[in-house]
Amino acid sequence: MSQMTRDDVRERLGNIDKTIYLVNTRIFHLPI
Repeated sequence: MSQMTRDDVRERLGNIDKTIYLVNTRIFHLPI
């Protein structure tokens, strides 16, 4: 297994943040 660099970790965390943001916006924009 290749060792992950800090940039890889940063990129993965950024992708997770984007996913959470998109999910949150979809949930909050649902009609109540």
